[in-house]
Formats: sequence, structure tokens, C-alpha cells
Amino acid sequence: NVYDANGIIFPEPGKEVSGRAQFEEAVKSICAVPGVMEIKTVYCLQSGDVAVGRSEWSVTDNGKTQVAAKGIELMKQQPDGSWKIIIDHAFGAEANLVA
Repeated sequence: NVYDANGIIFPEPGKEVSGRAQFEEAVKSICAVPGVMEIKTVYCLQSGDVAVGRSEWSVTDNGKTQVAAKGIELMKQQPDGSWKIIIDHAFGAEANLVA
């Protein structure tokens, strides 16, 4: 699993969830959108065991875009060397989003 279930995820603008059950439900709802998901990493900056990334992602079904957004992710390196996302703001880099 690429997510730290103790972190937070924004599966849609204005909706923040945390905790294992809510986290799993949010990821399932994102994966339930019909079509193929594509994710492009725009950049990833690392300092020690922390990294921040910006992505552009979309879900397309039969040539029609179902959802598309620009996101921001905060990741932490784990003791085994792997990385987990601790904050996933799927819409965090949208120009019209106000924090």
C-alpha cells in the first residue's frame, strides 16, 4: 500500500478524511470511477526522509474524461526504505482552490 492510513486524503475538493476505514473508503470511491486512471508526476522534491510532489491525473473512459485534476502529495520514507503518502490532496494544485 502506498498510503499511510494514519495520514489524510482529500478524495474531492473540501472533503478531508483520515483513519483507516475512511481512508480505505475514499480510495475505493476514487478507484470506482469507470475508466483508466493516468497519473503524471510534474515534480517531486526530497529533503531527507520527506518529499513533496505535484501531479496531474485523470480518469478517461472510452475517450471521455470522467475527472481530471492537479494534486499535491506529501510522502515520508519508511524505515525499510519504501515511501508512503501521508497527505494526498488530489485537487490541491487547482488554480481556483483556496486553502
